[in-house]
Amino acid sequence: MVTSYVQLLAHRYQKQLDAEAQEFIGFAVEGAQRMKALIDGLLAYLGVETQEQEFGSVACEAVLATVLTTLQPAITESQAVLTHDRLPTVRGNQRQIGYVLHQLLSNALTFHGTAPALVHVWATPGEQEWMCRP
Repeated sequence: MVTSYVQLLAHRYQKQLDAEAQEFIGFAVEGAQRMKALIDGLLAYLGVETQEQEFGSVACEAVLATVLTTLQPAITESQAVLTHDRLPTVRGNQRQIGYVLHQLLSNALTFHGTAPALVHVWATPGEQEWMCRP
């Protein structure tokens, strides 16, 4: 809805807006689209989370390899550089871990600005959990 109204303003008052105002409207539209993508991703994740949870041993290294294979066309197209440290095997739900990694990396490939994305995935052990960050 925000995107629609901002685009309507831009269209209706386009001749009255200077270049800086048009640029600001572009930023507003882009920000609203990113917010929509994030909300859609969260809603999809919640759908995954509510499904039957099968917890077991998950080799995060293998999950990441699968995700990178899926994202390879986007990685190539955006000229992104993705690196990673060795990832642990954890107890969890393989599908959920894969979904979260896919969403985070997909967002990094989409919302990186003008320079190619530089993404490094790593995990640090906590007291009872692992912290993983792309």
